[in-house]
Amino acid sequence: MHRVVLALLVLCLFVPFSAVAQEDLIEAVSANYAAAHPGLASYQVRLKTDKIAEMITIMTANLPPDMVRPTEPELSKFWVRGNGFTIRANGPVMPTMQQMIARFSEQFSVELSAFLLPAEQQARRTALFKQAKTKSTDTVIGDERLHGVEIVFSKPTDLAGAFYGTSLGLPQRAVTRLVLDIDAQKRLLRQMVIETEGGARLIADIRHANLPGVPLPSEIRITSPDGHIDERFTTTFTEVAGFQLPARQERQIRRPDRTEAFTVEFFDYVLTTTTDKKAP
Repeated sequence: MHRVVLALLVLCLFVPFSAVAQEDLIEAVSANYAAAHPGLASYQVRLKTDKIAEMITIMTANLPPDMVRPTEPELSKFWVRGNGFTIRANGPVMPTMQQMIARFSEQFSVELSAFLLPAEQQARRTALFKQAKTKSTDTVIGDERLHGVEIVFSKPTDLAGAFYGTSLGLPQRAVTRLVLDIDAQKRLLRQMVIETEGGARLIADIRHANLPGVPLPSEIRITSPDGHIDERFTTTFTEVAGFQLPARQERQIRRPDRTEAFTVEFFDYVLTTTTDKKAP
């Protein structure tokens, strides 16, 4: 009897949503992430990492011993609401060094609140919804209500950054199926499952920091069912003038063709608030 009641309870938790409701929920999560750091217009922050020195060593390994090596530049990160962020050298550098900094920026310039369901990609998501079949489930685990949205494409599809950014190596091309698990009450993304042509599958689990204000995604772990891929990107936050901003970021990569780990630390924040921008 107890098994029958439990089975009926589980069935009751799976409630279908319309495609419109699914899309609305996804955009609510996107808007929630876009609202991170309310009142902050921009910031500039210095950073330090041993990754640049490592890249210089690799780049100059074949140079004659008496040839002068480039010095490691001081770097800063610039973030502007609505325009994203870049990492630049503090002062002029050689073109080859600038290319190295650009590569580093591509691999490590990640703000998870902007990486997940980027607000500027809403039109692209809407177009992809029209090309796909969707279905959903609604389930309750403890105090958390999770809503699953499954998006199945009729042919391998290029997401082009519509659902997640390009910095962490998640597949964008030849995607056949995408599942998003969402905390509907808190409007947070908990997990993504991505399948590509040929049956490859990656799972991205997202954790959020328990901080005042809008919860900020603090960790994403990317794994494959066969165990060959296991990556983790983690952000530790600190309070700066009332805003929760990155103090440290760590990335660990383990793939069949690449094993790597590096860290970035941030210091000397300079902030511009929306009030500052309105001042005469």
